[in-house]
Amino acid sequence: MYAHIKVQLFLLLVFSFFRNGNGLGLPADQQFPDLLLTNFAFGSCNRHDLNQSAWTSIINYQPQIWIWLGDVVYTDRQYFPSFWASSPIELVQTIYSAQKSSLPYSTLDKTVPIVGVWDDHDFGKNDGGQEFPLRNETKQIFLDFVDEPSESVRFKREGLYGSYTFGPPGRKVAVILLDTRYFKQGSHGEGDILGEEQWTWLAKTLNNSDAQIHLIGSGTQVLPSDKLLIEKWGCHPNSRERLFKTIRDSNAKGVILLSGDVHHGEILSQNCQDLHYPLYEITSSGITHSCNIQLKFISPSMCDLLLSTIIKSQYQIDFYSRQNFGTIEINWDLGEISLQIRDIEGNIKIKKDLSLNMLEASAWEGSNLKFEDCHHKVYFWYRWPKASWISFVLYMFFGIVVLVVGTVLWYLRKANRRLKVE
Repeated sequence: MYAHIKVQLFLLLVFSFFRNGNGLGLPADQQFPDLLLTNFAFGSCNRHDLNQSAWTSIINYQPQIWIWLGDVVYTDRQYFPSFWASSPIELVQTIYSAQKSSLPYSTLDKTVPIVGVWDDHDFGKNDGGQEFPLRNETKQIFLDFVDEPSESVRFKREGLYGSYTFGPPGRKVAVILLDTRYFKQGSHGEGDILGEEQWTWLAKTLNNSDAQIHLIGSGTQVLPSDKLLIEKWGCHPNSRERLFKTIRDSNAKGVILLSGDVHHGEILSQNCQDLHYPLYEITSSGITHSCNIQLKFISPSMCDLLLSTIIKSQYQIDFYSRQNFGTIEINWDLGEISLQIRDIEGNIKIKKDLSLNMLEASAWEGSNLKFEDCHHKVYFWYRWPKASWISFVLYMFFGIVVLVVGTVLWYLRKANRRLKVE
């Protein structure tokens, strides 16, 4: 089986070489029938100036393709929690170039086709959108970073969205990457995320697809609209509902959401009545840094505590708070797909195995599965023009609570050690 996969990958690499002499990038909105996808990897949130050892495990996994889901680098600078400053375009180019040439990422870049889309920090502005003045210049740098062929449609239109369909008839996987930055209006409220041009493209892509699996990638999470403090599709409830409607109207089979951004790994599911079959989302975020590392100075278990209580979504199946990357494995003969979050040593930490025939509406007709209303409750601060300041106040309050709790835990641990010594 592995020899067959290597032959398919070799043919794809030869195809990529002749289309783009600078690397293995793939043109968007194209089909690649010679590559039958059975295993691939994805991830997000990678700083060029932090330890890059996770890439060794990703290379050892031998994915057929790598999918970026945003924050491939951090081009902006953080001065304080929730306060970031954008960098001049010269520095942006330098940071992207440093990541591309770093080891061992450069090894992966030379041996595996890489596709992807950005989120906010590689876009250039924290939680940014259409107001960012350098979005076109940064777009060019991003496309060069993933070795996008010069004839790719992504060079010719606004935004970074694109699709890639792999495999022969009957065993096709469509990877659909959404640009949640270029057209986004505001940080909260009734503004749109994708823009009309991208919405039209998405509907057409899904309606015309005959793939058995549709992987829709987004820089931010889609399902957990009930999470506090994080940016998500739920901050733009109209766009979230429109996404569900677009998927439903297309009758696309095997839709699974991929996302990044949140600095932990997570698998979620929602039995959405708009779709007529369970919708799963797998989030991989934290290649070089994670929630666990960022809060470790308070307590090693602080991140786990928060993800299982205060910022836990009702749609959460499981989470992993440490550095991670995601993998998906497909067994076409058995009709099964496995969603996996791995640690930076390559070990599976959480996973969800699914039957492909359960990811289509016809499988649930007449079943007792309870479907729920997918519409997100719109809280007043999502509609308020000063929503960004509400977020800041919540961050500050949350930070004070974490600091107080962390100080108490630190004191209790210190007192306990003193008692043991005595």
